[in-house]
Amino acid sequence: MGEKNKIKFKINGSEFLISAEEDKEYIVKISKMVDKRIQSLANENTNLSTSMATVLAALNYCDELEKQKKITAELLRKNDELEAAAQKAKDDLQSFSVENEQLKEEKKGLHARIESLKAQLQQTRQRPQHTAQGHGKPFYQKGTGAQAAVKETSAQRTGQNPMKIIRKTIKLASSTAGRIFQTQPQKTKCSAFLTTDDGYAPYKPGGAGPGRLF
Repeated sequence: MGEKNKIKFKINGSEFLISAEEDKEYIVKISKMVDKRIQSLANENTNLSTSMATVLAALNYCDELEKQKKITAELLRKNDELEAAAQKAKDDLQSFSVENEQLKEEKKGLHARIESLKAQLQQTRQRPQHTAQGHGKPFYQKGTGAQAAVKETSAQRTGQNPMKIIRKTIKLASSTAGRIFQTQPQKTKCSAFLTTDDGYAPYKPGGAGPGRLF
């Protein structure tokens, strides 16, 4: 504790001497405030004695003090609420920042996945298309009245038309069958058949009608 100061002052004509840690200027200032309040109350009501005016002044000051305490307490409570709200906002901001970084990483991952899918799609589009000819798959060609299926041969690989081969084969079979019927009509039976849409039928050289050589 600091050294106390001895201070002399007057209130309502009476002189007082007190010891206080506060400096003289402060004590003199508040003593003048009290003296002014007592003089104001005495002037308002001339029936008041000096002691009663002093008591009323003290009551007024205590009332003002308590009201100021309530106001101060309310301000402190609001200040605490504001500090709590500010801290919550700070925590939320930190949380949002972390979440934002996570979303950025997820976005990068999605972009990488999209680019990968685009690359796969591009590779699929650039992949050569396999056709029936030259890849060991059956080659389908519509014929006269029927559909012929001929597997890949060495002639196809060298670029020959498979339909020409079929026509040559039919022509050769027709020629051979015709010679057989002409030279051995009594002993030889028809051994050449054509496939039609309804099944098999004997091949007749020079005859009309669609068919496939069996």
